[in-house]
Formats: sequence, structure tokens, C-alpha cells
Amino acid sequence: MRTLVDIAKQLGPEMSGLLDAFTQAVVTLLDEIPNVQGTSSSFNIYGEEQKQLDLLANDLLLNALENSGCVSTIATEELDKPKKIAERGFSVVIDPLDGSSNIESNNLMGTIMGIYQDALNFPVKPSDQICALYTVYGPSTTLVFATRSTAYELVLVRKGEYKGKFVEKKANLIIPEKPSVYGVGGSKKSWLPAVSKFVEELEQKGLKLRYGGSLVGDFNQVLHNGGVFAYPATLDRPEGKLRHLYEAGPIAFIAHAAKGYASDGKSSILEKPITRHDQCTPLYVGTTAVVKRLEELMRS
Repeated sequence: MRTLVDIAKQLGPEMSGLLDAFTQAVVTLLDEIPNVQGTSSSFNIYGEEQKQLDLLANDLLLNALENSGCVSTIATEELDKPKKIAERGFSVVIDPLDGSSNIESNNLMGTIMGIYQDALNFPVKPSDQICALYTVYGPSTTLVFATRSTAYELVLVRKGEYKGKFVEKKANLIIPEKPSVYGVGGSKKSWLPAVSKFVEELEQKGLKLRYGGSLVGDFNQVLHNGGVFAYPATLDRPEGKLRHLYEAGPIAFIAHAAKGYASDGKSSILEKPITRHDQCTPLYVGTTAVVKRLEELMRS
């Protein structure tokens, strides 16, 4: 039975060390989730009020990765700017707690992480990542890990020989070509006409609506069932809402490893330059043919 650390060995011993530290932070976070509720008195750089659990997740991951000795730079949604911690090592970008608006309702949340080989010098492209992952904190805790060519699903074991480790559940994940689910964020009244037409077509084809308020949960539906998740450009936010560095970039990397496609509505998210750490982007991700159809509608 292979663990996340075993799979990461293909990328070198330092990557194994980094992901072992990440796993330990996740285990601690899971133990704390039931005990930490409510908002803080602080706001992040996007003007969003931070939850107590946002800050705890951020601190746990920062401390674990900094102490791993494998990281030179860490950038997270909760920091004002990327944090330089060493001269050499990987650069790590993190959404520490994706879906934190779901805390009180006890719906899906997770963590998203992308890893770059060298220093985080802008501009960068998501295709420069060497691997990416996300966790889903649900009935079981799962993790999807992707190299440039392969996506894996793992599950966290909570007792027995592999207690506290992510073990392989499935290798070579591929997004199904036949779509069955879709989810689109933003207010319907603010959608662009092309997005409205796109959704109409999806519904006419019988796709089922699945939208839960966390990128990891919504994309996980698409990864397993085929279809599309979108947080689109809108009339009031033409640049989109999702963070290019912390959210869209890693998810796009994983989608491509699973033989899917991610777009900003015009072209590939993987090749879209990130010029600053707080940059936002529209995101349409999932089964390749479905996302390509969206691009056609956006051009017409």
C-alpha cells in the first residue's frame, strides 16, 4: 500500500519531506475543526472577514512547511504578501481553508496547494508547477495529488498501521468524457449572456446541478462524474473571483493531469501568466469538450 510520501518520492526526497509535513498539519487541523468556530476581528487582503479556523489552518500549515526545511517561499490567501523563509527550496502556494463559509453549516471544506520548483518570481504560470494537490474534509478525508502527467486519489487513515497517513485509493484519475454534473458560482443575474446560454445547454443535455460553496468539493464532483465547474467572469467582476495563484492554478494543474481542461473563458488557465500574488481570474474547469464549448460561446 503506497502512501502520499511514497508517491512523492518520484519527485525527490525533499518533496517527500514537504508532503509529510503537510500531512501532519492536516491531521492536527482535523482534530481542531470541531473546537474552533466564529469569526476573527481581522480581514484578508481581499476584504473578506477571516474565520478563526482560516487563521488556525494558515498558522498550522505555515509552521509545518517552514519547519520541514524544504521550502524557500510560502504564499497563502491569508498573508499580505509571500513569505521568504530560506534561500533554497520549493515555493508553495496555499489556500489554507477553501470553503470556510461552510463552517457553520458543516458542509465541505478543504485545502489547496501548488508547488513550484524554485523561487516565486512573478510572472509565473500554473504550468510551471511541479505538482499540486487538494484535500476534501468530508465523511472521509481524501486528497487528490497530481504530477504533470498523473493524478492520484488518496484517503487519510485514522487507525491501524497507517494511522495519520494518506494512502493510495486510485491512480491515473481521468475526468469522464461523458459529462453528468455542473456547478456555476456567482449571482445568476450577473452572469454574462454566454454563461447563461452555456448553462441552458447543460440543462438541456440533462446535466445535474451540483454546487456546494467550496472549490474543492465542487471540482471533486466533476473529477469523479464528468462535467464542469465554473466561477465565471460576471458583469460586476469581469476579472472573476477565484485567486489565480492559490485556487485556479493548482486546480487547473490537477485537471490537466486528469486529462481535463481549465480555461479563463478565452484560453488555458495553465498558460495564463500570474503577475501578482492577489490576482483573480475566471475559471471554467472539467471535461475538455464541455469547457471548449464554453470558450466557443464566449467568442461568439
